[in-house]
Amino acid sequence: MSTNKNRSQTPILCWILYGAGILAASGVLTLHFFFNEKSNGWLFGGGLILCFLAFKLAFVIRPRRCAIKRRSSPDMWLINGRFRFIASGAFLLFIVGSIVTFFSTKTYIPTALEHQKEQASQQIFNTKHDALKDLPKGFKTNWTSFRGINGTATALGKKFPTQWSLEMGNGIKWKTKIPVNGFNAPIVWENRVFLTGGDKLGQEVFCFDSDNGELLWRKTIFSAQSLPEVSKESGFATPTMTTNGKLVFALFASGDLVALDFDGNITWKKNIGRPETGYGIRSSLISDGIRLFVQNDYKGQDKLVAFDATTGDILWSTPRKKISWASPSLLKIGGTIQLILIDNTSVISYEPNTGKQIWQIQCLEGEALASIGFDGKDILFIANKNAKPVALKISKTGAKILWQGEQAISTTASPVASGNMLFIPTDSGKTICLDTQTGKLIWTNDFSAPFIASPIIANQTVYTFDTTGYAHLFSAEKTYREIATIKMNEPIIATPAFLKGRIYIRGTQHLFCLEK
Repeated sequence: MSTNKNRSQTPILCWILYGAGILAASGVLTLHFFFNEKSNGWLFGGGLILCFLAFKLAFVIRPRRCAIKRRSSPDMWLINGRFRFIASGAFLLFIVGSIVTFFSTKTYIPTALEHQKEQASQQIFNTKHDALKDLPKGFKTNWTSFRGINGTATALGKKFPTQWSLEMGNGIKWKTKIPVNGFNAPIVWENRVFLTGGDKLGQEVFCFDSDNGELLWRKTIFSAQSLPEVSKESGFATPTMTTNGKLVFALFASGDLVALDFDGNITWKKNIGRPETGYGIRSSLISDGIRLFVQNDYKGQDKLVAFDATTGDILWSTPRKKISWASPSLLKIGGTIQLILIDNTSVISYEPNTGKQIWQIQCLEGEALASIGFDGKDILFIANKNAKPVALKISKTGAKILWQGEQAISTTASPVASGNMLFIPTDSGKTICLDTQTGKLIWTNDFSAPFIASPIIANQTVYTFDTTGYAHLFSAEKTYREIATIKMNEPIIATPAFLKGRIYIRGTQHLFCLEK
C-alpha cells in the first residue's frame, strides 16, 4: 500500500518540480530581456534541471493500475498522462515564446547591449591610452600641421636661408604654379608637400614633390551639396591640412572632410555640416597620429570632434559654447599632451583621448582669430583681435593669468615666442616685441603693410610675410635688427613651412621652395 501511495503522489511532485523550474527559468529571462538585469546562469540552469526531473519522474515512475477498481480512487495513470501532455505543451510554448521574445521584443535589449559594448570599448581604449605622453617620432621631423611641430611656429634642424632673390634665382630651389587658389598653409612629410585649393567650380587636394616642385597628383573632392557663398578673405579652402604620416586630411568650406593616402586615393570622406556664414571654415586640422581633431565652431553646432584617423569613425564629440576662428594646438605640458583651444572669452584644455575638459580659464576679450603662442615649457600667449594680449602660466591641471597687456592690438597672425621675447605682427603693419614674463613693451617696428601669415622662428631669426608680397626677416633680440627685406612678387597670406633647411612659401599664385 505504501508503494501505491508514493506512486499516487508522483504527479503532484512532478507538478511542483515543473512549476518551480518554469518560474525560475522564465523569471531569469524576464529580468534579462525586459529590465536589462544580468542573468544568473545557475538559476536559469537550475530551472531547466527541475523541468527535466519533472518529465523524468512522469515517464519513469508510472503508477500501477489496481486489480480491483475503486470508484473513490482517482485514475492516477490518466492524471500522469495528462501531466505529460500538458507539461510538454507548456514547455514547448515556453521555448518558442523565449525565442520570439529574444528576436522581436522592443525593450531595452539593443540599448543595453550597445551600452555594454561602448563601455567595454571605452575601458579598452582608456587602458591602452590612459594619457597621451607624446606625439609619434615622425611628427618631430616633419611639418605636419599649421605652424609646424606642436603648432609652436619654431623650426628645428639645419640652417635656413636668410637671403634669396626671385629675379636672380639665388636661393630659389624651385617655383611652381598652384592650379587653384587657397589660403591654407603647406604641410610637408618627407618628400611630399600638400596643399588644398577651391573656388566656385570645385575643391581640390594637391601633392607636390618636395625636391623639384613637380605636381605628383591632384584630387577633386566632389561635394554632395552646393558650395557656400564665402568672402574673398576666407575662400573655399582656408583650413590647413594635417597628416599622421600615412594619410593626409583636408577640410573645405562646404563642410567636406576627407582622408587620402599619399597616392591621392580617398580612404574616407564625410560632411560635418556647412556653416551658413560668409567666413566659411577657418580653423585648421590637427592630429596626434591616432585621432584627427576638428574644431567645428559655428552657430548651432559648436563642438570639438575627434575622428579615428584610419576609419573616420567619431571617437568622441564635446560641445562648445563660444565661437572661434583660431586653430587648436597639441602641446606637451608636464609630461602629457593637452589639446588647447581658445574662443572669444576663454582658454580651454581638453584630454585628447576622451575629449574631457581638463581646465578652463575665462580671461579673454575680442575676436579669436590668431592661434596661441607657446614658450615650449609652461606659458601660453593669446592675442585676440581688438583685445589686450594675455599670458597664462599653465600646468597639468590648470592655468592662471601671468600678465595682461597694456593696450589692445588688432592681429590676425598668431604670436610666436623665443627666449624672453614675444613677437606679434599686427593688422596695421606694426610688429611688437613684449617681455614674456611681464608683458612690458620691448620694441615696436612699423613695416607699413598688414600681416595675415603667422611668423616662424628659425635659428634665432623671425620670418614674417606681409600681404603686399614682402618677406621681413629680423633677429630675435631685445633690440630690433633687420636681417633682410625681400620682394616675393605676389601677396603672401599663408604661413610658410620650414623643414630640413628648406622654406616652402605659398603665394596667391605660386608655391616656392627656398634653400641655401
